[in-house]
Amino acid sequence: MQPVTTNTNIPVHLFQTKQFKTTAVIMQCRAPLSEHTAAGRALLARVLKKGSLRYPSQSHIKEKLDDLYGASFSVDVGKRGNYHVMSFRMEFVNEQFLPAQEDLFAEATAFLAEMVHAPLAENRAFNPKIVEEEKRTLLQKINTIYDEKDRYANMRLVQEMCSAEAYSVHPLGDAHRMEALDEQKLYDVYEQFLAEDAIDVYVVGDVESYDVEAVTGPFPERSSLPPVEDSAERPPRVRYVEESDDIHQGKLQLGYRTTITQDDPQFAAMQVTNGLFGGFPHSKLFQEVREKRSLAYYAASRYESQKGLVMVMTGIEKEQYEQVKAVIGEQLQALQQEPVSEELLAQTKGMLINQIRETTDAPGGLAALHFQGKMAGRVRPIETWIEEIEQVSADDVLACANSIVLDTVFFLHGKEDKDAETTV
Repeated sequence: MQPVTTNTNIPVHLFQTKQFKTTAVIMQCRAPLSEHTAAGRALLARVLKKGSLRYPSQSHIKEKLDDLYGASFSVDVGKRGNYHVMSFRMEFVNEQFLPAQEDLFAEATAFLAEMVHAPLAENRAFNPKIVEEEKRTLLQKINTIYDEKDRYANMRLVQEMCSAEAYSVHPLGDAHRMEALDEQKLYDVYEQFLAEDAIDVYVVGDVESYDVEAVTGPFPERSSLPPVEDSAERPPRVRYVEESDDIHQGKLQLGYRTTITQDDPQFAAMQVTNGLFGGFPHSKLFQEVREKRSLAYYAASRYESQKGLVMVMTGIEKEQYEQVKAVIGEQLQALQQEPVSEELLAQTKGMLINQIRETTDAPGGLAALHFQGKMAGRVRPIETWIEEIEQVSADDVLACANSIVLDTVFFLHGKEDKDAETTV
């Protein structure tokens, strides 16, 4: 399914479908990912959803959403490749299912417009109490990353592996810059968002009329975002980084690079390759490292298609470090040298296709897949994407596996050993 797109100052994409009993209006706003702006944008998202001039408290917002027959509204942030994305989501029942004829679409989009364009602010400053409350919440979230060692290890792997790249920045920013924000500085962030973000609006549901001018109209004219300069290069040698902490289970993470990203003709084959490497329970990492050899509490891989990264995550005993690292390398080498069986190939394809279909079972999923493709520079219709997966051959997997090169190894372990950082 492909949307009908209206190319205006702010593109509006309509997925007209009878698949859902609700209608979703989703606004995706992106800016270059930067350590200087991530904290402010993360805080802005939380402050904007806390109130507006017309709905100045959570109770006012809840009352209005109840009036809209239990509509939902959310704002959050994330990173997609080298971009920081702020997502506004409004979902409400399709008005044809209401007992009385109402223009619920117009009411819901008017509410969304109010929350975006009429925030709870005066004299170019947000409500200081709300700003401080949301700063505390976000600082707690940032600190929680250090307590959740799996997340911390992955964050550190990315920081080390992508140290000269925008992708190294966490979507919540850092605590130091978060602390420095106040109600006036945050309003400056808001004005920059209004003036400069690249914005796409998605309407998903059984609708024919989709006037979202209330949301898009107030935005000023904008030019295209400049591309984010990316200094990613294949490493001349592998970098090894170790840290110690008060933990019992070691966190070994390996970062690989591939030249294959989402806009590449071999994207589907790379997805299949990652599925075979560590993406599913039948994968080599899960079966060999965890199940057969009992070397890890968990072992999996993830493919970051916007950046061309493959990341392996394991939980191990510290004494098993060298052996686990070697066995992981052996599994990749096997994919690079030995054609995969037709049975495993078919199983992996089937699971990937199921994931895609499950994602499109929700309005937000349809919009998210299209938006990711647009950011990558190639939007694949869902059925085309599925066909590409179905056509992947064992030779395609060999080619993709041979594009994968180890970049960085990060190991977080107990404190008995000294910290070390080496390059070999």
